[in-house]
Amino acid sequence: GGLWDISKSLSVTAVARADKREFAQRILAEHATTETGPHGKITLVVCNTVQRACETFDALRAAGRTNGMELVHSRFRPAERESWRQRFLSRDACTADVDRIVVATQVVEAGVDISAGCLITELAPWPSLVQRFGRCARYDGSGRVVVVDRGQDEKSAPPYAPEELESAWSSLQNLTDVGIATLEAHEESLSPEGRARL
Repeated sequence: GGLWDISKSLSVTAVARADKREFAQRILAEHATTETGPHGKITLVVCNTVQRACETFDALRAAGRTNGMELVHSRFRPAERESWRQRFLSRDACTADVDRIVVATQVVEAGVDISAGCLITELAPWPSLVQRFGRCARYDGSGRVVVVDRGQDEKSAPPYAPEELESAWSSLQNLTDVGIATLEAHEESLSPEGRARL
């Protein structure tokens, strides 16, 4: 019961890596349809590189989103990072009056206690995706997850290997929910070889 049974509906889509405007519009559309709950209205966007996170953040601003935006990646100085937890990366910062879009890299996969109503993530290896899914509907309620494929070839895949992305993408095609119970059942249903590929 409890967190085990939380539903996190899944949709998958492809967006051209070079089309920053299309990606930003998809984020804004998903955020607009996210309901405000007891932990606010938070959309978390996870990109696989610092460059794409910065480009996405800039594209959202260019599309008109000027308030309630945060950018999180590993190249910020320690002094800048110190305020993040208090301002927007903790349970105390997830209040009913919050309307926020957080654009981040892999730094939010661990050690971050927020509950996004909507998670939009670039395709990543399965272990990374599972960590990212954990940032959606973390406390209660339900959430939505959108996994975006921006390319699985040698040029588009870095910092990951194309085979890792292909394996994760293939596995996602069989799912409509990525809550804890669903993920557990999915992984248990795989053959040992299938689990090893993930």
